[in-house]
Amino acid sequence: MDNMMFYLAHIALVIMIFLLVSTIRMKTNNRMKWYFIQYLIYLFIWTLTVIIQRYCVQLNAVDLVDTLENVVYFAVSFISVVVLLIGINIYLPNNRMNKWLRFLYIVPIVTQIILWTNPLHHLFYVYYDYFDVSRTVVGAYFYVHTIYSYTCLLFGTIYTIYFATRNKGRMDSTLKALLICIGTSVPLVVNICFTLALPGFNNMSTPVAFVVTCITYFLLLFKYNILQISPAVMKQVIDMTSDLYVVVDENMMIIDYNEPFETLFSKLINLRRQVLIVDVLEEENDLNLSMIDIGAIIEECRTKQETLFRDLGLVIDGKNMYYSVEFNPLLIEGGYYGCIILFRDITRAVNDMQQIQANQDQLIKQERLASLGQLISGIAHNLNTPIMAISGRAESLDVLIDEYINSIPDPKVTIEDHHEIAEDMKKEIENIRNHTSYISEIISAVKGQTVRLSGDTYENFTIRDLVKRIDLLLRHEVIRNKCNLIYEIQTNESLEITGGDMNSLIQVIDNAVMNAMQAYKGVPGDITIKISRSEGEVVFTISDTAGGIPLNVQDKIFQEMITSKGKDGTGLGLYISYSTILGIFGGKMWYNSVDGVGTDIYFTVPLVA
Repeated sequence: MDNMMFYLAHIALVIMIFLLVSTIRMKTNNRMKWYFIQYLIYLFIWTLTVIIQRYCVQLNAVDLVDTLENVVYFAVSFISVVVLLIGINIYLPNNRMNKWLRFLYIVPIVTQIILWTNPLHHLFYVYYDYFDVSRTVVGAYFYVHTIYSYTCLLFGTIYTIYFATRNKGRMDSTLKALLICIGTSVPLVVNICFTLALPGFNNMSTPVAFVVTCITYFLLLFKYNILQISPAVMKQVIDMTSDLYVVVDENMMIIDYNEPFETLFSKLINLRRQVLIVDVLEEENDLNLSMIDIGAIIEECRTKQETLFRDLGLVIDGKNMYYSVEFNPLLIEGGYYGCIILFRDITRAVNDMQQIQANQDQLIKQERLASLGQLISGIAHNLNTPIMAISGRAESLDVLIDEYINSIPDPKVTIEDHHEIAEDMKKEIENIRNHTSYISEIISAVKGQTVRLSGDTYENFTIRDLVKRIDLLLRHEVIRNKCNLIYEIQTNESLEITGGDMNSLIQVIDNAVMNAMQAYKGVPGDITIKISRSEGEVVFTISDTAGGIPLNVQDKIFQEMITSKGKDGTGLGLYISYSTILGIFGGKMWYNSVDGVGTDIYFTVPLVA
């Protein structure tokens, strides 16, 4: 038996060299490859050293045997850690704790220090006999080394076996699970038998047994590619999304898909695993995917290593269905392992969008948002002034309070003096109250412009409320554009407008004023807002002297996408204003423009809805 093990060890050595060279030459470059290379190197050192020991005995070079035993334990110490690392990375190939796993090497390093200095302290061996292991007396640290090594081997074995048993169905191959169980169990069992000094097991049994692990791991990792798409990664995908998904490996072979995907697409195509996705789609089926080239997009996803998006329309059971298809590259440590294709049902969203596009109110909301963006700087300026004033008043009030506190024990301060200080305090408080009221009005104005975006409720408002709100929102923008806003109110300011929305009307006036300011092109000018009453309606006029509307667009200014501002205009402003006056208020809108002189924009709002 001993001679047979001796010869098997030579064969094992040749196999290790072959596996090591083959592994190094592989183009795959990931953490598992380098762990496997370490594993082979340590196993090669272990096996070679055991063989050399036997030759030393045959050549009567007994003095070298003990020294070579230290080399054996060098390999033994580190190979157990590598087995654990391989097990962890088979089970969790994308775990984020790998940088901490390097600390697993601390005990093997300490073992080497203690082993090579053993004659000084005998912590590893008190007495060692190569020829009769039963006579060997071990030291205290030997137990630490043994427990640690077997713990690493045990947990490495548990990880790989648990991986195999739990994911057997997902790998779709009983052979793969069987190879994992054999490769991890054989060396552990043999090593235990050798440690227990059972008959037929010697110091060459364990390295020979590890060759079984080498061969099985080599087949699993580089022939069957069990790490191309890991079940652990697949489980993560399942946990992250409830959408339809299908996963293909780096060769575009279908690895897995979830139940919703199977339920939907099995009606349309001959869906199955372990076949190329392009082959499945090219088969005769009821699914028309001519809108997107799946194979080309997957290849682009691999090349760019970034998420790609496509839209897909299908007819399923006579219904038009729309999907947003997301191609996600599955990258582990920079290596491409496949592609996760997600199908998100956007049918309802598409239908809603079509309704929204047909809804005129949506255009009004979009234009109002654009206008609000222009007013933000003005609002900030308007708020800054009262805030600074409040800060100053608060400082003055603080001084008065200190003065009042200091005057309390002063007998020279009369009651009149106390009343005078209190009056000064009241004045400062009143000033603060006025400024906070102004801030509140500004906030209400801005809030009013945004509330309309989410509702269609109408309320009554007066001309005074309207003018006050316009002034708050446009004051800073008018100053910034070097213009002067003039109000001509030719009717009772308490006149109430009903059946409309003040914020929508403000939007119309704001658009006309902004157009006038932009027409001045930075040159100072006057803009007049005139409000009058005529036979049951209010007439608004916004006038400027900025040169008028170009003749080539005058007849089209109330049409959608017509603008005289070039790339700076959207062509929606006056179109939406015109639609708002007619649709919301039931009024009329027109203009008068003289090219080279100026423009008057007119619109009416009925007093009774």
